[in-house]
Amino acid sequence: MTVNDIETRLGRSFDAAEQARAEAFITDVSALVVTYCRKTFTDESGVLTAPGDVKAVVCGEVIAALNAAPGISSEQIGEIQTTYTRYTAGLSSAARAALRRFRRRIGSVHAGGGS
Repeated sequence: MTVNDIETRLGRSFDAAEQARAEAFITDVSALVVTYCRKTFTDESGVLTAPGDVKAVVCGEVIAALNAAPGISSEQIGEIQTTYTRYTAGLSSAARAALRRFRRRIGSVHAGGGS
């Protein structure tokens, strides 16, 4: 996942400050995805091998984080009102739902000895 992936989806280029923010959010969201899925999506050389669905989730979460306006929770112009979601470090419920099928299951086996 690169800043270019985010720029392409937004249809515009970033200035240096936006690039730095995007890189930071890509790092954050990628770490959250790895933790949630309980696995990495890279090969031995560190090259990203994530399926398209995982890349789409990372891009969507990064874009949402970039669009979160700190300090502004809502605004109204005439009869039109918009409420913003604050960015918090964590995956959205939609992201978790999309990633669920990539999540490793953790289980235990009981090797019981009965009497």
